[in-house]
Amino acid sequence: MGAGSWFDDNISRVVDGRSSTYFWTGNWVGGVSLRVKFPRLFALVENRWVTVEEMAMKGWKDGGGAWVWRRRLLA
Repeated sequence: MGAGSWFDDNISRVVDGRSSTYFWTGNWVGGVSLRVKFPRLFALVENRWVTVEEMAMKGWKDGGGAWVWRRRLLA
């Protein structure tokens, strides 16, 4: 298990091919959005209105382009 696998190991949802499902604001975990479930990360994320499709295209893995923060995490 790599450092960047926490997302793949803990989150799953089937989405269609459309780009209308928003990553941070869509209901994921028990009907709750990631914005609500992880408010500290949501406060730090650069693009709050990114879609799941855009996140996947940028890369989920550690160091992938999907993770862009306003400042370093754990700083």
